[in-house]
Amino acid sequence: MEGGNDDSDPNHKTVPLSFASEWVIWQLVDSALPTGGFVHSNGLEVAVQSGLVRGAESLFAYLKQFTQQTGALLLPFVNSAFADPCMDNWIRCDRRCQAMMLNPIAQRASAMQGRGLLKVAFCFPALKSRATQIQAELSRNRSVNGHVAPLFGFLLRELDVDSNRIRFMFLFLTVRAQISAAVRLSIIGPLEGQSLQLQLQPYAEAVAFESRDRLLEHAAQTCPLLELLQSNHDRLYSRLFNS
Repeated sequence: MEGGNDDSDPNHKTVPLSFASEWVIWQLVDSALPTGGFVHSNGLEVAVQSGLVRGAESLFAYLKQFTQQTGALLLPFVNSAFADPCMDNWIRCDRRCQAMMLNPIAQRASAMQGRGLLKVAFCFPALKSRATQIQAELSRNRSVNGHVAPLFGFLLRELDVDSNRIRFMFLFLTVRAQISAAVRLSIIGPLEGQSLQLQLQPYAEAVAFESRDRLLEHAAQTCPLLELLQSNHDRLYSRLFNS
C-alpha cells in the first residue's frame, strides 16, 4: 500500500489517546527538547561565585530552597493556568507572574524559557492549536510576556493528563536544569548530579503535594536570598549562563 495510512489495513492500529499523550509527555521532559532552559542557572552561578555554594553539600541545601521557592512562587501559576484553560485567564496569570518577579533578570529568563517552550509546542499536533492562540496574543498584546509557568500549565491542559502530573513535570524540569547548571559550573560531576537529583525526589514530591491547591493569589516568595542572587547575575565579570 502506497501513500498514507489505510484504516482498512489489518496491520494498521490507531494509537489510543492516552498512549499518545504519554508519548508527548516523555518528549516534553526529554533533555534533548530545544526549549533553551539549559542556558539559565537561575542565580546558581552567582551563588557559586559568591561562595555560597562550594560543593555537593551546600548545593543540596541550595536546591532544597530552590525547590521550595519554585513550589511557592511558580506552581500556583501552573495550577491556575491549567485549571481554567481560557485565554483571558492565561493573560491574567501571565501578568500576575510578571508582577511577582521582583527583578528584570528573573522576568527575562522566565519569558525566554516560555517562548522557547512555545516554539517547540508547534511541533506537537496536540498543542499546536493552543500554541497558535498564544502566539497571536503575544504578537498583538505587548502587556503579555509569555512567562514559562503559566504557559506550561495552559499548554499542557490539552494533554490527557491530570494536574498532579503537570506539577511533577514542572518541578522535575526546573530541578534537572539546576543540576545541569551545577555540573557545567564544575560543582559536581554528572554521576553525582544524578545521585543528587534522586535524593531530591521525595522533597520535590512533598513540595508538589503541598502546592496542589495553591492558585495565583497564593503565589509567594519564600527565599528572598535566591531573588537577590539572581538579580546580581548581570554584574558578574565573567559568566557562563544568561541568568
